[in-house]
Amino acid sequence: SNICSSISCCFPSSFPLSGDSSNNDDETPKLQESCYSYFEDTCKAYAPYCDLYYTPPLPPPPSDLSSLCALGSDTFCNEACKVAKCCFEADPLESCLDYNEEMCGKYYPCAELY
Repeated sequence: SNICSSISCCFPSSFPLSGDSSNNDDETPKLQESCYSYFEDTCKAYAPYCDLYYTPPLPPPPSDLSSLCALGSDTFCNEACKVAKCCFEADPLESCLDYNEEMCGKYYPCAELY
């Protein structure tokens, strides 16, 4: 088995559990319990190779992001925030918050856009 399957609990959505689906009308794949928080360093190291939903680390926001957004410069605020949209996604498959918790925090002025 490959290295990704041995650490699949890092990325449950990339490795849904395969069960007997013949008597299961529900199309939603069963997800295993995540071990990401227990093995964060290992999981992060393998994320680019094993996580199907991996997103590269966010760049730091412009230093004047909060004033750009506070001043209502919608165009600039939207542009600057676009890269961090994944920080505010409710859907765990779309969200990049796990990988970028600290950097997502720096994009707090963008929260009201999403």
